[in-house]
Amino acid sequence: MSNTVFKFCVKEIAVGWCDIEMIINGNVIKFVASYLGPNPLDSLIEACGDLSDSYSDDEYHITWLKEPGSMYIDMKLVNNKVLRLDIKQCSDESDKNVIQEWHETVPYDIFESVIIAEGFRVLNTYGLCGYHSSWSDHTDFPLSSLLRLTKKVALSQN
Repeated sequence: MSNTVFKFCVKEIAVGWCDIEMIINGNVIKFVASYLGPNPLDSLIEACGDLSDSYSDDEYHITWLKEPGSMYIDMKLVNNKVLRLDIKQCSDESDKNVIQEWHETVPYDIFESVIIAEGFRVLNTYGLCGYHSSWSDHTDFPLSSLLRLTKKVALSQN
């Protein structure tokens, strides 16, 4: 895993659409999620919080939706160090009509730090009110979850 790369970027959030790009070990994965499902950044912050919780079963599942299409992300934390990502992009809301799929591993600490950094970048870009109005169901920015996650990371480094 010496050449491991993980990047996650929210390109734009507007009127209930969230355009994201992930780069995992050289694979570029793009998706435009709609308000029909969770906001991608929210769900990844929540996943990090759950996976870093000592009571976690070390697995997390996410489904992002678009019109039409879906992305399924299954995460498995191995030995609290390596995150296995199984990702399927499908042509509809069924996970049976797979267009593309990826199976990658990344160090969990890299994954978590990238999600935290992107959370703060999006907060800085949109602000609390801008984020709230950009996602169509007016979901609040996951500030308390992001701060809890940041605190866990800071405590684990001491």
